Amino acid sequence: MLSTSRSLGLFSVIAMVVSLQLGFGMFLLPSLLAPYGFLGISSWLISGVGAMVLCHVFSALSQAHPMVGGPHMYIGAAFGKRWAFYVGWTYWVLGWLASAPLVMMALHSLENLLHPWVVFGLISRIGFQMILLWALMMLNIRGSQLSGLGERLFGVLKILPLIILPLISIPFWSTDLLTAPITDTPLVAVNGASLLTFWGFVGLEAGTTIADSVKDPKKIIPKALFWGTVLVLAVYIMNTTSILAVVPRDVLMKTPNSYGALLDRCCGSGWGKLIDLTMFIVCIGSLNSWILAGGSVIASGAKNHIFPSFFGQMNRYNSPAIGIKLTTLCLLSCVMVMHNQTLYNKIERIISLSTALYMAIYLLSVAALVHLIRTNRVPNTLLLMGSIGLSGLFCLWIVTSLDWTCLVFSLCIPLIGYGFARFFRWPVR
Repeated sequence: MLSTSRSLGLFSVIAMVVSLQLGFGMFLLPSLLAPYGFLGISSWLISGVGAMVLCHVFSALSQAHPMVGGPHMYIGAAFGKRWAFYVGWTYWVLGWLASAPLVMMALHSLENLLHPWVVFGLISRIGFQMILLWALMMLNIRGSQLSGLGERLFGVLKILPLIILPLISIPFWSTDLLTAPITDTPLVAVNGASLLTFWGFVGLEAGTTIADSVKDPKKIIPKALFWGTVLVLAVYIMNTTSILAVVPRDVLMKTPNSYGALLDRCCGSGWGKLIDLTMFIVCIGSLNSWILAGGSVIASGAKNHIFPSFFGQMNRYNSPAIGIKLTTLCLLSCVMVMHNQTLYNKIERIISLSTALYMAIYLLSVAALVHLIRTNRVPNTLLLMGSIGLSGLFCLWIVTSLDWTCLVFSLCIPLIGYGFARFFRWPVR
């Protein structure tokens, strides 16, 4: 958050980086990767390399501008405030838009957890969603020290089950399940699987948005980006391998609850409640991180005159309460609008749109770093140039693999931002 009190240390920022990347996709991806067999596991390494080189890009940008954070600020430093506004607006909208399924997934998990003792109706569902978002909003409004404690707590609660479950499953592994043949050629399989697995890393850069609350951002943020993403990659590989090595592929492809199928094989039936509890905690932790990041983005934009100044107003806890409240309100509105759609239809649409927008922001960030190097504002190294080249190629590959209608529709978000800026005469120049 934007604050005069720099209270977030390395562990808190790592916890945020992990929480932003480990969302409900952790529970959906094993079933989606089942048709690819062992190559689905290998694809984590490919997308992990893409994530790590992007981490290097954002680390270099954060070291060049340690007092401010977020892709919009780095792009603004290279190309001007107008570009900073478009990216900042898009990044902020993308944050709460992509968080909406987390609220729905948390409710879905809680319903399964409490069934049959408690049955939710329409009013109780809406009430739960409002109370949940209000509680997380209040946690972040009370300042970076308290929200940092929340990040650490949610981070531990999220990681522990995702480490314990693969360890429990090891005695039940079958190499025959991992090596079973697939119908696609290896190149086609790796390409399709890598497009899915990279979605598990989006949000890796959001740790830079809280630079104003980090004790020593020039040192801590690059370390947090690196070690947080390494930890996420290890968790993804451990869990995907465990599930594919225990649950037969035909069974896994027919169930969205891959972890429930894993526990049924290892411990017998009736362990689904544990998975619902784990999923609930994961969704809450990710929501907390995205609300924190969203409030920080809009507040830093106000401080640097790309959003109206009142968005950056501080409360008595040195927290940008207006930005956090606005982010939470937009998130709640998005959840209400999507209420009548089925959960998995919402997730599929948001994944496609989010991926297209993230790739555009990542490509602009890479271009910004190249510009800053050319103008001698960032020192040039051979390793950094390699990361820039690989990042650009990786993002272009993802973009060319997306549906063109999704790419066209993604243009609507910055255009809506342009309309808001013109109508309300925001200070974009």
